Amino acid sequence: MNYQEQFDSITNIVNEVDPDGLIQGGASHDEYSSEVASILGAMKHSTSEEELIERLERIFTEPANPAVYKLLAAKLWATR
Repeated sequence: MNYQEQFDSITNIVNEVDPDGLIQGGASHDEYSSEVASILGAMKHSTSEEELIERLERIFTEPANPAVYKLLAAKLWATR
């Protein structure tokens, strides 16, 4: 999968989970694009789903329920 395909796939997952509620609030499809770019790097350097959760907690500026990060990490990890 090339970078753009990975980026699009991760964008779809992040938008589905919508950790900050931005998409549900009417934000555009690319609202999380800076976070998605960071997530791609986090996924590359994470050695476990738990480590990815920790990285996600640092990527998103609005604190979310820990269950949201766990759900997002599980969906992302499944794409590896």
